[in-house]
This record gives sequence, structure tokens and C-alpha cells, in this order.
Amino acid sequence: MKEAADAFASMSYAEVVNSMWRLDIPKALSDVVEALMGAVLVDSNYDYELARDVGLMLLKEPLEYVHPQMPDDPIHEFLKWVGKFGCGQVRFR
Repeated sequence: MKEAADAFASMSYAEVVNSMWRLDIPKALSDVVEALMGAVLVDSNYDYELARDVGLMLLKEPLEYVHPQMPDDPIHEFLKWVGKFGCGQVRFR
């Protein structure tokens, strides 16, 4: 996790969001956020609005760079492109 933290430390939020597919983010990072959000929800007696506010506070800056028109990672872009031509199966070697 130290390597991921070091990589993030030198990047802007925009760079992190735009290069997520290239970064090998440890699953433990998402597990920590999930556990934190679960703890907030349980400790607040399932106050959804409070949990939402905490989640937005945690993710406010990165979410500024996420939008529906964001390109997918290169593999998904390629698969969508191939699918336009009727190819239903692709193999990578």
C-alpha cells in the first residue's frame, strides 16, 4: 500500500482519476473506505443522509473529475469498438 500512497502523493486528483486503469490500487484501500462508510452508517443508527454527507466529504475532490463521458480503460474501449463491427468474442494472447 505504501507504493500506491507514494504514487498518489505525487499526482493531482485529475491525474489519479484519468489514469485509474493504469494504477494497481490495493484492494485494501477500497476495503478501508467501505468499512469506514459502514461504520458511519451503523454508528449513526442508519442515518443515510449523514453517511452520504461523510462519503461526499471523503470523495468530494476526486468526484469533481468523474463524469459520464469519461473514456473507459483501453481494453474496454477496444472491446466496444470491436463490438460495433459485430465481433462478439475477442482473445488476447
